[in-house]
Amino acid sequence: EDCEDGTHIVQFVCATPGRYDITVCVDGLPLPMCPVRVEVVPGLPSALKTELTGDGLKRCEVGGRAEFTICSRDEFGNACREGGSRFGVRAIGHAHLHEVVDN
Repeated sequence: EDCEDGTHIVQFVCATPGRYDITVCVDGLPLPMCPVRVEVVPGLPSALKTELTGDGLKRCEVGGRAEFTICSRDEFGNACREGGSRFGVRAIGHAHLHEVVDN
């Protein structure tokens, strides 16, 4: 986007985490500081892409303890690398949650 003041705004979206080299050219010639390396990391967890795994999703014996894992993924399906997101877990019926641990 040309700001008409000698500057331009460039926006981009990456769907895959990793390192990307960006080169900006003027009249076909790259700027001296190019390429610029950009580190793209996964985004925030998406409820539409996050997955649940584990035997605790299938069965639990009376008085026993069941366990499952929340595998948080961003809107593009990339695994999130950091914890700290707030997930709500609730049990309906006569089950009680013991703990939810962010590893």
